Amino acid sequence: MPPEDRACSTTAEAPMPPGDRCDTQLLSAEDEECGESEKEPTAPFRLAQTMPVLSPSSAEEAVTSMFADVPRAAVGYDGGNSHLNVGEVLPSGVTVLLRELGDIDASDVFLDIGSGLGNVIAQVVLATKISKAIGVEVRADVYRLGVEMIARSPHGRQVNERAELYCKDITGLCISRLPSYELATRSNT
Repeated sequence: MPPEDRACSTTAEAPMPPGDRCDTQLLSAEDEECGESEKEPTAPFRLAQTMPVLSPSSAEEAVTSMFADVPRAAVGYDGGNSHLNVGEVLPSGVTVLLRELGDIDASDVFLDIGSGLGNVIAQVVLATKISKAIGVEVRADVYRLGVEMIARSPHGRQVNERAELYCKDITGLCISRLPSYELATRSNT
């Protein structure tokens, strides 16, 4: 299979070596058209959680140690395209976000577009019962480094059980198959 057709998922083979093209399909072939589907939406993935959810402070510590060896230069970007800058969210900020989101359970899926190293995805998996956390990052170098850091971590297996990380430019990618207003609560007034 040519390098451009290989998925760059944490559930796939080892990270690709530097220089390989990392361009994946986030959606399956049957999901490629953006039109409405006559089929009912499928139920979210439900995976058995093999390890307990970590407390917020333990999840913060785990993520901090997971990515501690990442040099600042690896996530910086000096070019002119601001969308290629990497601004990693601190673990304490993710804890605040999770608290604001409320109860996250096995029926939920978390999507992080511009996931950088995957630190937010890792913390969401470690701190919640979420069924799946998906991260999409455009910069292959940052993506590969994040996959490597997660794989080296004592919590890497737990993260990889419910996380999918992709290296993909999402511009023009159709993610939702239903308009957001279709899921809104209707009022009978």
